[in-house]
Amino acid sequence: TACVVSKKVSPKAVVRNTVKRRMRAALKGTTLPTHVSLILTAKKPVATASFAAVREDIEQLITKFRSGK
Repeated sequence: TACVVSKKVSPKAVVRNTVKRRMRAALKGTTLPTHVSLILTAKKPVATASFAAVREDIEQLITKFRSGK
């Protein structure tokens, strides 16, 4: 799984790295099939979002993926 955060999200590397860490931490508790690779690309609002919001969004994406929608 890869987490991508561009300079459009924030010109500061500290903010981009924080977003990446939050995304990786949100993925830690989830289980994906072994044959699945994910690339998560962050958008601007994630820079100011709470960890709980990031985790909820990622869980919703994984739920949609599992249901095939």
